[in-house]
Formats: sequence, C-alpha cells, structure tokens
Amino acid sequence: MPRNIVGRPKKYSPAAFRRGVNRYFASISREKILTEEVLTGYTEDGKEIYEKKTIENALGEEARITEYFVKPSVAGLCSFLGMHRDTFNAYSHDDEYKDICDAAKNEIESYLCTQLGSGKGDSGIIFNLTHNFGWKNRVEVDAGAETRKALEKAPMTTDDKVKWLVAHGYEIPGLKDGMNDEEDQ
Repeated sequence: MPRNIVGRPKKYSPAAFRRGVNRYFASISREKILTEEVLTGYTEDGKEIYEKKTIENALGEEARITEYFVKPSVAGLCSFLGMHRDTFNAYSHDDEYKDICDAAKNEIESYLCTQLGSGKGDSGIIFNLTHNFGWKNRVEVDAGAETRKALEKAPMTTDDKVKWLVAHGYEIPGLKDGMNDEEDQ
C-alpha cells in the first residue's frame, strides 16, 4: 500500500464541488422576471387602468435579473462550503476544479460590476476588483504639445520629469506636495 506523505484527500470531488458552489449562489439569490405597469384602458369615470406585463429583452425573451440578498464573496462561498480560503485557492490551481472556481469568481465579479455607480461604497468595490480580480487603476497625465517639446530637449530621469511637471503646475496623483516617498523621509 502506498504511503501518504503530505496532505489529506480533497473534501469535494469535482462534481460535489460544482454542486456546492451552485447551492451557495442559489442560497443567497433569486431570479426575478421583470415586469412593468402598462396602461391598458380607462374606467367609465376616466381613471387609468394598468396591468403588469412581462418585459421582453431585445431577443424577445422574458427579461430576468438575479437579485442577491446577501453579497456574494469568495469568503462567503468558503464559509458555506466549510473550507478555508487557502483551500479554495489551491482548488483554483487544480485542473479538475479550475473552471468551477473561475465561474464562481466570475459570478462574484459580475455582481460587483453591477454595484459600481450605485453610491454604495464604490471605493471599496474598486479596491476589491483591483486586488482580487485583476483590475488595474490607470492614471493618465495629458501634457500639451509645448510641455512634450520641452521634455524632449534634454534627457531626464523619471524623477526629473515628475519634478518639472510639478514645478509647472501639473498635479501628479499619488504624490504628496510634489515630493516622492524618498524625499519625504
């Protein structure tokens, strides 16, 4: 009999893991068919009569949305499955489980995207997307033609360029009073 040197067997088979992930999302959400009030006529005394009608999407199908009454998260999923986040991360690198983990993370990322612009903590959502879902924050500084021409005249280090931009009134995001971290110390 071969001996086991490290670790214990996985808690879930791929099929059981898939069922568990699906149960997690089903337990914290519901699917809702979208309806709207449509004017269908008037009463004898002139009051409007409205009926609820199902909204169709551009494909002519019933429009549906998924409503979450608990915010989906990897931590919530791990808690539901009774596993540690490190175990989930290990599963996400295993070929048999990778697609399931990717689908779960995609569902969470999709939910987070729907929350952007809702006024409900966008900075926290952006932080989560940046640090857990590979999103990038990009800052662009648009320097005019005269500025670009002046910068081309002499070779400068990046620090010299930043100092020149600050000295000429440009605000550089992330810099404190035009100084970099080394100069603050």
